[in-house]
Amino acid sequence: MKKRLIFSCLLSLATFPGISPGQPSAAKLPEIARARQLVQECNYDEAIQAVQHLLENPEYSSHAKVEIGKIKLRKAENELSKALSSFNDAATTLSQGLEEGGGDDAERPKLMYELASIYHDRMNNIPLAVSCYESIVKDYQNFIMIDKVTFKLASCLESLGRTDEAAAYFRDIVAKYSYSEFFKIAQAKLNKAAPGTSLAQDAIEAQEKTLEGAKNDSQAAKAAYELANLHSKQGNKKQALEEYKKISAEYPNSDEARRAMQKMADLLDKDKNYSEAASVLDDYVTKYPNDPDTEKNLLELGKIYEKNMQDYKTTTKEGRIVYRKSTENAQKALEYYEKVTETYPDQDSSAEAFLRKGEIYENSIKDPEQAKRQYQEFLKRFPDHAEAGRVSEKLKKLDE
Repeated sequence: MKKRLIFSCLLSLATFPGISPGQPSAAKLPEIARARQLVQECNYDEAIQAVQHLLENPEYSSHAKVEIGKIKLRKAENELSKALSSFNDAATTLSQGLEEGGGDDAERPKLMYELASIYHDRMNNIPLAVSCYESIVKDYQNFIMIDKVTFKLASCLESLGRTDEAAAYFRDIVAKYSYSEFFKIAQAKLNKAAPGTSLAQDAIEAQEKTLEGAKNDSQAAKAAYELANLHSKQGNKKQALEEYKKISAEYPNSDEARRAMQKMADLLDKDKNYSEAASVLDDYVTKYPNDPDTEKNLLELGKIYEKNMQDYKTTTKEGRIVYRKSTENAQKALEYYEKVTETYPDQDSSAEAFLRKGEIYENSIKDPEQAKRQYQEFLKRFPDHAEAGRVSEKLKKLDE
């Protein structure tokens, strides 16, 4: 076993590009030894020259390429270190000059922005960048790039986890700088950050203004959908449902209308308003029969009628009121499951629908023969399904 392992390792060495058992060690080559000495002296260009001619020798070219790559990496690291040191020196001097009142009044906001950019982009010192950006926003509201400064400040605060403060500045961009290239992304950031914060109402009001300013139905549908989502995230279920309904009614041919109906159904289902949820989903599958979500929604409709909408009929027996489950909703569930198995015969949803039909016939409608047919069809179509064993046991019990 050990011999086989050693042979395997030798074989892998022999087949790996640039390394073979017959090649000399790189460190023993005088040119490479010389190059490494030059690197220690930070003489990178001469170090590269020391091994350059080895590239022409097939026996040593792979070693030379690796060595030159290492030298260039050390050179780049050294240059980067020098650059960062230079940026730090520049930032320190510039900061001191500005603090002491240097620079023309007209030039100061631009210089402060450049200082903030050094901290932000070059040195990754976000707290110092925030301090500079805040000074510009506070003292130079007429600065030509004030929208950009505000956006960068908000982004820095967001990266530091100061979400409420970040959202406040995103709100300022949306409220004050509708012309800005950062308007749309600031609005999206505000909408994301606002739920659960004190700025939630600000985000909603800003979105309402966006909806009012929509120039066509496409823009209006998108703005209305985002407004409904904001209400939903904030926990305003009633208002969210109203907004989703408006989208479905006013922009029926938009993608937002389809998504709005799905959101409505989800909200109603979570609120245990199953009859309304079923009504919305039924409308959905009727309007969008070819939509990818229709398969899922048909199955969901079956489950709602089967499990969540149980009706009871009352009868009197020997002077006592007796409650019995009505089979009407079970029959309705069967209709939806039947649509799933007919429309999507080979999908996983169909496997579940066959199983659900079998259990309804077995337990609710008390029709064992029909239940057996559903279980048999399940096993015929999905013999390797995870539930196949359980379905086989059900069949055995029904036969007994």
